[in-house]
Amino acid sequence: MAERSSKTLQWLLNLLRRVLCLFTLGVIVAREADLRAQEALRLSMAGAAAAEMRRLSLLTPHFYNLELGPTYWRVNLGVGGEYDDNVFLRATNRVGDWIGSTYGGVRMLWPITERNALNLSFEGGYRQYLEYNDLSRFFVRPGSEFSWDVYVGDFMFNIHDRLSITEAAYENPTVVGTGKYRLLDNASGIFVVGDLDKLVVCGGYDHVLYDTEGEALWVGSDANVDSWYCSAGLRLRPDMEVGLEGGFSLIQFEDPTIPDADQWHLGAYYNLIMGPNFKIQLHAGYTEYCPKKDQNFMVYSERNTVYTDIVLRHRVNRLLTYEATMGCVVNISFYGSTYETWFVHLRPRLGVIKNTAIATPISFEHGRWLYNVYGLGLEGETFDRIQVGVFITRKVAERVEGRVGWEYLSRSPETATWKYQVNRFTINLDYRF
Repeated sequence: MAERSSKTLQWLLNLLRRVLCLFTLGVIVAREADLRAQEALRLSMAGAAAAEMRRLSLLTPHFYNLELGPTYWRVNLGVGGEYDDNVFLRATNRVGDWIGSTYGGVRMLWPITERNALNLSFEGGYRQYLEYNDLSRFFVRPGSEFSWDVYVGDFMFNIHDRLSITEAAYENPTVVGTGKYRLLDNASGIFVVGDLDKLVVCGGYDHVLYDTEGEALWVGSDANVDSWYCSAGLRLRPDMEVGLEGGFSLIQFEDPTIPDADQWHLGAYYNLIMGPNFKIQLHAGYTEYCPKKDQNFMVYSERNTVYTDIVLRHRVNRLLTYEATMGCVVNISFYGSTYETWFVHLRPRLGVIKNTAIATPISFEHGRWLYNVYGLGLEGETFDRIQVGVFITRKVAERVEGRVGWEYLSRSPETATWKYQVNRFTINLDYRF
C-alpha cells in the first residue's frame, strides 16, 4: 500500500512539473511576441476547429436527437438572469443593473451523399436590461455557421459563412466608460484540406466584415478583410503532425482616420493528439503588420516580430479536465484603432460531485495601443486585465441543466480614469429537446 501511494505521489509530481513547464514556456514566448498574424492565422485555425467540431458531433452518441426527413437536428432553449454591478465600465460613479436573457441553439446535419453534407449551427438570443433599456441587444455566439462539405478524391472542400454578434461591452478589453457596444463578425469563404497519406495540405480564403456600434469617443473601427492562408504538414505518426504555414491579409478600414494595412505571416506548427484525453497545438513564426503610408499617415510604421499561439487540452481523469491557452494577438476590430494583447487563460473543470461540474476559469491579459487613437496620444499605452470566476453546472432533470456563476474583472491601465472593476452574478436554465 505504501509503495502504491509513493508511486501515485510521484506521478502527480511529474504531472505538475510538466504542466508548469508548459505554462512557463507559454508565458516566456508570449512576452517575447509583440504581434501575431491575427487575421489569416485566426481564420485558418477557425476552419480547422469547425471541422473538428463537426467530426466530434458525428462520433458522439445521440448528439443529434431529432430526425426530420433526410436531416438530423439538435435543439436547445434557455433562459437566464444576471446582475452586473458596473454596466458602464466606469472607474467612479458605478451603476448596476439586472439583465434577463432568452436564447436558443440549433444544429442540423444533412448528409446529401455518404461523404458530402450540409451543416447548420446557430446559437443566439436577446439580453434585456431592466433599467437601462438602451443597452439591450441581440447576440449570436461564436461557432454559428452554415457550411457545406464536399469531398473530391483525397480533398475536402468546405464552403462556409460564419457569424457572431458580441453585445457585452466587458468582453472587449478596450471598451471603457460605456455599456453601448456591438461587434458583428461575418466571415465567408472556402477551406480546403488534402489528406495525402503522410502529407496533409490545407488552404483557404475568407472575406471578413467587421461592423461595430458604440457612442461618443469609442466609435467603431469597421473593416473589411480579405485573407489567404495555406499550410503543409507531415504526419510523423497517426497522432503527431508538424508543418509550415503562411498567410496574407488585406485590411481596409472604413474610418478615414485609420490607415489601411497589409499583414502577412510565415511560420511552423505542431499538433499532438494522444487520444481523446490529451491534445496540444503550437503555432509560431514571424509576422509583419504594414499600415498604408501616404501624406496623411506618415507616422505609422511597420510592426514585425515573432508570433505564437499555444493550446493545451488535458483530461487528467474522470474528475479533472483543463484547457490552457496562451499567445499574442492583434485585434483590428477593437474600438479606437489597432491594438495588441498577449494573454494566458486557464480553464479547469472539476467533476467531484455526481451530475455536477465546477469550472474555475482564470485569465490575464496585457494590452497595448499600437498607434495614436483619434488624437488622444494613446500610442504605446498599456493595460493589464485580470478575470476570475466560479461556475457550477448541474443536471437537474433528464433534459434540463442549471448553471450559476460569479465572475470578476479588473482593468488597470496607465490612465487611471480608464480603469474599472466589475462583478457579474449569473443564473441559467437550459432545456435540450
